[in-house]
Amino acid sequence: MVARVVSLQGSSAQAGIMMRETLNPGANHVYLFDYSATVYMSERTSTGASSSYQSLGNGTLPYWIKAGKKRECVHDVQFRGWSELAAVGASQTVSMAPNVYVGLA
Repeated sequence: MVARVVSLQGSSAQAGIMMRETLNPGANHVYLFDYSATVYMSERTSTGASSSYQSLGNGTLPYWIKAGKKRECVHDVQFRGWSELAAVGASQTVSMAPNVYVGLA
């Protein structure tokens, strides 16, 4: 999934792409997003655990972000995030069911 982040409204606004195992609040997930002119990749690798965050860089809107998955086996999915802003990527392996939810967040 590819998204163009054009603008954000408010000081705590976030915009990005999320992939998650279920729609439950504590589900495993990967979230690539802009927060306060910095692109982050967040992941929860264990149901109900805390999310961890890594910064991919900062800059000025607008710019493109892209997130995708690469199936390696039935339950482990490697997620890749990229931002033209950071011009670098990040990846994280998260165990999830074969089908995941993907959308704009």
